[in-house]
Amino acid sequence: MPDTSVGIDRGVKSAAVTSDGDFHDWVFITSGESTRYRRLQQRLARSKCGSANRAKVIAAMNTVMGRVSDRRGDFCAQMASRIVAKNALVVLEDLRIRNMAASACGTVSEPGSRVAQKRV
Repeated sequence: MPDTSVGIDRGVKSAAVTSDGDFHDWVFITSGESTRYRRLQQRLARSKCGSANRAKVIAAMNTVMGRVSDRRGDFCAQMASRIVAKNALVVLEDLRIRNMAASACGTVSEPGSRVAQKRV
């Protein structure tokens, strides 16, 4: 362990990939929770603004997403603990994602290339 090092690449498709080739990813929301959350979103769209029932729906949605958020936090802590326990040096990349996505816009005189693929 004293002379081991690893680089970590944060990704979109998987949460993190190390230079060792390890993919670290986890499903944070179960299929049942995603179905419930979608139904709650439908109920929210159909409820009247400012009503007590709307507040109940928002509270239920917060409960579901709170669990998902807790799972994300646990995953990050467990992954960090595993990586630090195995390696003496950990290096993270510092990408400016905002600049990478901004290249899709372009201008009127010089439109961006492959804009439809990059558009948010």
